[in-house]
Amino acid sequence: MTDAFNIAISLPNNKIAKGKIYRSWTPFNYEKITNSLPLKTRVYYIGRDLIYLPFNIKFKPEKYIEKISKGQILIIHYLNSLSISLAPQRIYRYKATLVGEITEGLENLKFLKKGDIVTIKGE
Repeated sequence: MTDAFNIAISLPNNKIAKGKIYRSWTPFNYEKITNSLPLKTRVYYIGRDLIYLPFNIKFKPEKYIEKISKGQILIIHYLNSLSISLAPQRIYRYKATLVGEITEGLENLKFLKKGDIVTIKGE
């Protein structure tokens, strides 16, 4: 059993962002995330610096955070989505759980538009 699950996010312009989901960061939701991949989903934004990608599963509540760093992957519970932070920020309006990080290609995500379709898959 490994702690990290590698993911790749395929973008409409054929570029890729890579990341990791950590079992130790999200023990209750790790298998829900990994078992639901590959997933084709649309891109949405909260503000300018927080991308969210809807999942078709209900996530379990875990440790909530208020401060996030650039490149972190989170669960936003009320949206049933994974989210990626494009800049450091504080989040007060919604409950979020840290699950992983983007390790490569974060700059590629900055060019996504609302409604673009991406594919998230395990590597």
